[in-house]
Amino acid sequence: MPMSNVLALLNLLLSTVLLVVLIRNIVRHGMRISTISLLVFVITNVIGISFVPIILKKELLNTGSVMLPFQPGAYTAQVISAAIFVLASFCFLYISHHDSKLPSHLEMKRKMPGYLWFVGGFVFLIGVALWLKYMLFGSGLNIALSTKYGFFDFSQSAASRAEAKEILQAGQGYFRALIASYSIFPLSVAMIRLFGRCKVFFFFTWTTGTILSLLFAVSTRQKAPPMIVIVCFIAILAVSEKQNARIKDIVRKRRRKRIVIGIVVVFLLSSFFYYVTQGESFVISMQKVILRIFVTPAATAHLWYIAFPARFPFQGISNVFLIRSPTANDGSAITIQDIAFETTGSVFSANASFLAMGWSGLGYIGIFLGIIAFLSFLRIMDRATCRLNGLPMKLIFCLMIPGFPPLMSSSLMDMVFIGTIPAILFFALSLRVRIKGMNL
Repeated sequence: MPMSNVLALLNLLLSTVLLVVLIRNIVRHGMRISTISLLVFVITNVIGISFVPIILKKELLNTGSVMLPFQPGAYTAQVISAAIFVLASFCFLYISHHDSKLPSHLEMKRKMPGYLWFVGGFVFLIGVALWLKYMLFGSGLNIALSTKYGFFDFSQSAASRAEAKEILQAGQGYFRALIASYSIFPLSVAMIRLFGRCKVFFFFTWTTGTILSLLFAVSTRQKAPPMIVIVCFIAILAVSEKQNARIKDIVRKRRRKRIVIGIVVVFLLSSFFYYVTQGESFVISMQKVILRIFVTPAATAHLWYIAFPARFPFQGISNVFLIRSPTANDGSAITIQDIAFETTGSVFSANASFLAMGWSGLGYIGIFLGIIAFLSFLRIMDRATCRLNGLPMKLIFCLMIPGFPPLMSSSLMDMVFIGTIPAILFFALSLRVRIKGMNL
C-alpha cells in the first residue's frame, strides 16, 4: 500500500475519533463555542485531507486550465499538521471537561436594562458610517451592481474577481465595510432583538442590515459571502424567544428533525445556487457543493505545503498571524495568487486555513503557535459565554456564522479583525446574569 494511502487512513481514523468525541461532548454537555468551532473545522479542513490523494490523482477537482498537483512529501507534512491539531484538540477538550469553574445551571435575568436596545441602535449607526465610505463613496456599490454569478467557466469567475481586486485601492474603506457587514450589523441586530421592545424597530434594522451586508457580500464577487450573510440574518430572525430553554435541549429528539431539515435546506439552496451559476445539472451541482465543503479546502491547502519551503522560503512568524488585504500587493509579500501560479501555473485565490498559514510562516513551529492561539481564542470565548443560555446563547451562535469562512480558509487573525470574536465578547459582556443570587 502506498505511503500516502497509509497516511490518509491514519488521518481519517484520528479525525473520526475527534469528531465522535465532539458530538458526544455536545450531546452530554450542550453546545459551546469551542465545540462547535472545532466540529466545523474538523469537518471542513481535517477529514477532507484523507481524500486529497485520490481526489487529486484522479483530477476530480481540475476545471478548465486549473490542474491541482499532488506531491507525497507535501502530503506527509499536511497529515502531520492535522495530527498535531487533533492531539491538541483532545488536550483542550480534556482540560475544558475537567474545569469546574464553568457553571452549567444558570439563569438569565428576565428584565434587561432598558438602555441596552439604545446601545444596539448606536452600534448599528456606527456600522452604517463604516459601510458608507466604501460602498457609497468608494467603488463598492459599482462593483456590486456590475457583479454577475452566471459564469460557466472557472477562468471567467477568477478573472471577474481579479478585475474587482484591480479596482480596489488602499484607503477606500473596504476593511471597515467588511467589519460592518460581517460583524457590526449582525451584532447590533442581535442586541436589538434581545433587548428591544419595539418589533417595528427590530424588523427595520434587520431588513436594512441584511440589505447592506448583502450588497457588500456581492461586491466580493465570491459565492460564499452572500450565502453566509443570508444564513446569518435568517438565523437571527428564526431563533426561539424562550430565554430559559437549555442550550443542550437542541440535541434532543424533538429538535433533531429541525436541525436535519435546516441542514438539508441549506444544502439544497447551495446546490441550486451552483446550478444557476455554473450551468450544469442539479446532481453535478450537489456533488460540487459536497466537494467544496469537505474536500476543496484541504486540496487547496495542499498547494501551500508544496510551495513552502520548496518554492518559497518560510515567511516568518508574521505569516502565522497574517492579516491579508484584498487591495493590490506592493510586491513585498507572497500572495495567495502567487502560490496558486507557482504550483499550478494558473492564477486564482488559493485560500487555506490557519494550519497552512502557520506552515508557510515557520513550518511545524508555526502550526504549533497557530493552534495554541486558536485554542486560546476559543477558551476566552467559552469563559465569556459560559454563563449564558436560552436566546442570548442562540444569538451568539448566529454571530459565529460569519466567522466560519475565515476559520475554514483564511488567516487566524482574520477571525479577530473582521470582528467576529470582538462582537461575541461585546455581546456577552453586555448581558447581566444572575448566579445564585449574585449579579455579574
